[in-house]
Amino acid sequence: MRNKNIAILFFFIIGTGLFLFILSVFFDASFSQLILSINRALSLRNHNLCPAGKLNDINVFHLIYQFSIFLVFLCLSTKHFVHHSKYNLFADMELTDILKQVAFFVIGILMLIQTMNLSLTAKKHLDQYAGLNTGQKYQKVLGDKYSFSQFVHQQLPAESTVGILSEKNLSSAQWMTAHRQLAYFLYPLDMREVRKEEINAYIIIGTTDPERMIPEGYQLTGTFNKDNIVAIRTAP
Repeated sequence: MRNKNIAILFFFIIGTGLFLFILSVFFDASFSQLILSINRALSLRNHNLCPAGKLNDINVFHLIYQFSIFLVFLCLSTKHFVHHSKYNLFADMELTDILKQVAFFVIGILMLIQTMNLSLTAKKHLDQYAGLNTGQKYQKVLGDKYSFSQFVHQQLPAESTVGILSEKNLSSAQWMTAHRQLAYFLYPLDMREVRKEEINAYIIIGTTDPERMIPEGYQLTGTFNKDNIVAIRTAP
């Protein structure tokens, strides 16, 4: 039984190689290029979604389905057309047994690819962030967004209630994300009006000539760069 399972595994490996050869001819790509492209298409990551990559505008999971069907076809062809019992690995298998074998093999390949990619990503992150403190890691990932939040802390008292102004649409995905990140890193500055106190400072972001947007009764207290500034309420 063990020898038969090993033989079936080799059969599937050969079938995989044949399928990749057919794809390489279809896409006019070398084996190495094709494998790298499939790996990239299966390795897309997103914090909200589970995106599927594409090869020449073909969804990679369509290719996985076709690969599974191809292996089932090879198994059934062997079962019905190879009459020598020594080489007919599927002679005594029902269709459901063949489907289970193929499913196990395909899922195993996908799990192996995922594990390898996650391991490589973990190694990359370890190499990238080794020896850095938390602030340095935030700086490396977020760049100016984190730097600006630290700049604002230097400009305002810790208990300030802060408003935000921008010529950008803060409801769009990009700027909504920036708004949420600022609110997090500015704490204990209150940018979400949790304390229900009067706003005593404004940050103005993503704006050409931001000084023109400073409300009456407020004055510039810090300039981070040409698009991002901090204004504080003047004394009554």
